[in-house]
Amino acid sequence: MIIPGVENLHVFILAGLALNLTPGPDMLYVAGRGAAQGRQAGIVSALAITTGGLAHLAGAVAGISAFILLSATLFQVLKWAGAGYLIYLGLKNFLTRQEVLKKQAFKKQPLTEIYKQGMLVSALNPKVALFFLSFLPQFIDPKSPDTAWQSAFLGLIFMTTGTLVNVLVGLSAGYLGERLKTPKAQKIRLRFTGGLFVALGLGLALSGRE
Repeated sequence: MIIPGVENLHVFILAGLALNLTPGPDMLYVAGRGAAQGRQAGIVSALAITTGGLAHLAGAVAGISAFILLSATLFQVLKWAGAGYLIYLGLKNFLTRQEVLKKQAFKKQPLTEIYKQGMLVSALNPKVALFFLSFLPQFIDPKSPDTAWQSAFLGLIFMTTGTLVNVLVGLSAGYLGERLKTPKAQKIRLRFTGGLFVALGLGLALSGRE
């Protein structure tokens, strides 16, 4: 026990890293952004996902997330909002016309806009809050008087390793995407990432609380 009240820290780090390396919605979103819009977009998307995750972590520590998850209505509203936003982004990419692609070759989407979109994608996913509330307590001593601090500590470790993994994914996908700069290749990339975002949105919409 390195931190008072935190149990099996080394096991937590290894388990968290294994989860971070497992392809999931966040990783696929970052990869899609990087492939479609380059390395910078991939990195910014990874940082945006982290920001949204930190909001969920803060909510979990403060007890707000538990309140939301106990309300079936609030959970569904948040889930459908996140799913709808992902589907919107996907259709926006998928339906982009050829003349717009030519303009985008000279004008990239602002990184601030990419950051805001990624943050919303993560913040509107109630499954992130559910993960923190179910995973972190397994490594905390319930008899400890300061479980909030321990939850925050473990959550920050998990978010740090997750950010590093997603940044590497964004860089790799961006590098591959930047090698394909022809209009035809760009069109294929946007269609692919658009379909990917729609699939992620549908997956979130159809998922339960488990």
